[in-house]
Amino acid sequence: IDCVRYVCCGKTMHHDCFYKLKSTACGDECPMCRTPAPAYEDAYTRSLAWARKGKAWAMFKVGHCVETGRGVHMSKEQARVWYEQASVQGHADAQFRLGLMHLDGLGGPVSKERALYWYTKAGLQGYVHAQYKLGAMYYDGTGVAVSKEKARVWFERAARQGHPHAQNDLGHVYFNGEGGPMSLEQARHWFEKAAVQGDSQAQMNLGNMYYLGKGGLPVSKVKALRLFEKAAAQGHRQAQFKLSFMHETGEGGLPVSDVKARRWLEKAAAKGHSEAQYKLGQAYDSGDGGLTMSKEKARFWYQKAADQGFAYAQHDIAYMYRHGEGGAQSLEQSRVWFKKAAEQGFASAQYQLGVLFDRGYGGPVDESQARYWYEKAAAQTGEQGAHQAAYNLGILLLYGKAGLTASVENAARHFIASAEQGYGPAMEALTRIQFST
Repeated sequence: IDCVRYVCCGKTMHHDCFYKLKSTACGDECPMCRTPAPAYEDAYTRSLAWARKGKAWAMFKVGHCVETGRGVHMSKEQARVWYEQASVQGHADAQFRLGLMHLDGLGGPVSKERALYWYTKAGLQGYVHAQYKLGAMYYDGTGVAVSKEKARVWFERAARQGHPHAQNDLGHVYFNGEGGPMSLEQARHWFEKAAVQGDSQAQMNLGNMYYLGKGGLPVSKVKALRLFEKAAAQGHRQAQFKLSFMHETGEGGLPVSDVKARRWLEKAAAKGHSEAQYKLGQAYDSGDGGLTMSKEKARFWYQKAADQGFAYAQHDIAYMYRHGEGGAQSLEQSRVWFKKAAEQGFASAQYQLGVLFDRGYGGPVDESQARYWYEKAAAQTGEQGAHQAAYNLGILLLYGKAGLTASVENAARHFIASAEQGYGPAMEALTRIQFST
């Protein structure tokens, strides 16, 4: 695995020696037989000759040439054939590549089970990339039943060989106590190992540990900031979002800067961070953070976040569709997006959706659905929309709508719940009831 094979004489040299030799005057010839380094076409021809003699290393090289189109016509199908022949003989590189082709459906059908099989073959030989892939497959349940215990085993094998992503993921399972006991100290240890190698997710994770003072670390917003900056520079969107917040609030010794906060927010939003997209939409909606108010841009960013399932954005884009802000009015789309937010338990969206069903906006009147969503919202006392939903339920009970038996007593109970949350119309309704009785 750690050697380079020369196709001229078939002999090997360790990677470290090979790269040192490449920088010398004789680096363009084989140090074993002094044959000049071949062109791609010649390398393929020589590898094919060795492969026909049954050499697994040569079969792998032929497969690689065919897969990448180096010196020969590209054919993923033929690459798979050659990799399989080499894999059967135990060639770890070929087993890994064959596993990848099965996983991604290159040169043949997708088979996650066969991918797992060949990754296991390579992983047991110490092939670090296969070990990491196995950890990920067991963690996610790809081609096999989920097993956090086996995921931890394979992550640890790869991590101990210095694989940065495996080190980060091993830190993650220690942090959450998955597949074994929780250990924030071990999590920190592996995050540190990966962060030093430049793994952006590990830098983010370690930054969070400094930010919160976990894993035996003292709280240090300054150290957290430095790690977030490293991750953000690599395009890590969560780190970019965190930097935006720190510039906005002046944490980590930073001077408060709306300009820098907005710059990082825009970077995170452009990378697809849903909360950043929502916050950017809010900034355009209200004209905050040095931005000129623009309902059109607000609607654009709300829609981006809503499409990713961010409930607050779904609520706000529904509101904009209902009132025609930043674009055309669409009561049908308003109903769609309020429903998406309502299904996530967002009380204000549940109330607004109830109103749409109650009044027939964006679709037919449906009093039973109106009642259903009013009840959902009203149950979340103290949340935005809960007091209005309680009031509307009281109205339904007062007049015996939505399949409910008319009951002044039950209506009053909902009016009281609404009035206790400070809703004026509910107080007025209670006064009218008392006067009429």
